Amino acid sequence: MYDAVERSEDIARRNRLAGMSSKNVCRYARIKHWAPTKAEFACFAGEIGRRGALVHEPYLDDHSEHIGRRLKLMCRMGCLPTLSRVVREENLPISEARCRSCVSSCTEDITHLLLECPAYNKYREKLVKDLDLALDTSSLENWKFSSMSVSDQLDLLFGRSTGSALADDRVDKLAKRYLKKVWRSRKWLTVAVNKIFAREDTPWTLKCHGD
Repeated sequence: MYDAVERSEDIARRNRLAGMSSKNVCRYARIKHWAPTKAEFACFAGEIGRRGALVHEPYLDDHSEHIGRRLKLMCRMGCLPTLSRVVREENLPISEARCRSCVSSCTEDITHLLLECPAYNKYREKLVKDLDLALDTSSLENWKFSSMSVSDQLDLLFGRSTGSALADDRVDKLAKRYLKKVWRSRKWLTVAVNKIFAREDTPWTLKCHGD
């Protein structure tokens, strides 16, 4: 009976998510682990065997990297206040969302910020090198971050499982550290936006120091 109820809930959940057009919802549906939780992926014994929909994800339980954890959560939700989001919320022309950290004239959205903007190349190059190393194991021989598509790279950074708990933990730590470094580097822009529009975007990152 329990299995039948859970299957029914899973079908309803899939249909509900499939009916949403948001890119963030589509990404969440892809990267969230929905199947029963294996022992190596469980944070607590009570989570073993429970469906992913009923289990919180390990990155949320990381209290050693609270800045990176919150930034990762915002990225997954699609609410990181990049300029593309700010101009939409402030009813400004999309041209005002041009990245102020580089001269590419690209819109500063999450993809540009994390994977394209040359202003953060030094952080990104180290991230790619470290991620390729973290994924270079016998069980993940077909995984290589540097050769993934942009969509797959974002999925991995935001929580898509590799199938290896050890690799997932390493990728999570690297992703959160990278997010914090990038967002800290554009702190000047966050301060300016908050001042001009009387916003309070990510105030908890403005006094962030160190790695």
